[in-house]
Amino acid sequence: MRFRAKLSGMGRLACVYAVVCLAACQDLFHLEHLRDATGSAAGDGAACTETPRQDVTGVASTANQLHMTFSATKPGSTLVLIVATATSSYNVDHVADAAANLWAHQVSLRTATTNGTAALDIFYAENAGSITSLDALLPPGAQKSMAASLTEWQCPTMTPFDGAAQDPGTTSTSATSGSLVTNARDLVIGAIVFGDAQAQTSAPMPAAFVPLTPFATASQTGARAAYAWQPPGTFQVQWMLSSSLDWVGGILALNSR
Repeated sequence: MRFRAKLSGMGRLACVYAVVCLAACQDLFHLEHLRDATGSAAGDGAACTETPRQDVTGVASTANQLHMTFSATKPGSTLVLIVATATSSYNVDHVADAAANLWAHQVSLRTATTNGTAALDIFYAENAGSITSLDALLPPGAQKSMAASLTEWQCPTMTPFDGAAQDPGTTSTSATSGSLVTNARDLVIGAIVFGDAQAQTSAPMPAAFVPLTPFATASQTGARAAYAWQPPGTFQVQWMLSSSLDWVGGILALNSR
């Protein structure tokens, strides 16, 4: 016995609706995959994760170069590189990677006295191409021990820079990043470099700042960094040191979407 069914007008309409809905869902699926490949769909204001996708450090430096390797970064991310160098004579000259990302050099300073030498550099690359390594290079002929912190962020906008500041430091037990006025809801990252990695440090202050992984050079120049998402205002990050040391500090603010 054969079974035959005839769709009513409402049934045919339901089938047409299901086909249209399936096509729309497939388009949405492709859009989500495009968003996942590029970081975000342009102008969509999508929610983002406010913790770093990666927080890695590197200490293997030879001659005037520090080479870092890490998991592949996501295309379209904002990358922030903080470099500590055991010197009061040089700062990092430039950063290079296989994707030819443009690394903006926003903080560059070093200690002026001799109670522990330290130099600090902060770079960022916006809308960065995917990379698995990078090189931070001192000027040719400079041979100093280096260490670095790389963080990968997915929330900053395509043109994120809001401001940067630095503190030339002194010899003391209180080290600050410098004071910065922000104009939007920003990712604020502060850092210090000091002349003795064996020195103990307090948690970053104020408490809204979350510490990143500590790092230090092979010759024992120490470094600390921390981040917070902050509304417009004036901000600095502070650490207390267990002994009086030379230090320098810097701070960077990046607009978030």
